[in-house]
Amino acid sequence: MVHIVDRGFPLCGFTAEVPAAWPPGNLWVPPSLKKAANCGECLAELAKYEMKRAPIEVQIKEPDELRRVIQELGLTDEERKQYFEWDEYARLELNIAKDMTITGRVLPVKR
Repeated sequence: MVHIVDRGFPLCGFTAEVPAAWPPGNLWVPPSLKKAANCGECLAELAKYEMKRAPIEVQIKEPDELRRVIQELGLTDEERKQYFEWDEYARLELNIAKDMTITGRVLPVKR
């Protein structure tokens, strides 16, 4: 069985031992080599983690929606000019709290 190890332990939790103390026949790979793993539980745990970390893309169809988001972020006119052009795109960094409060900022557009 080939497990995925993160921070020294298998993601599936089959043991609390470091890999050197694992029973024979249990091997390991880091998350970056997940294609070599065959432990279903390790792969499932890694998939959950990757899903939480994956960037979310949202397409805003109406310009007014985007204007509202930017206004709610409290950007000044100068910040808007520096970070955003209506004819281009903007990178938004948003944080969503458990109570669904949204905070964020506009990041500079890479040209």
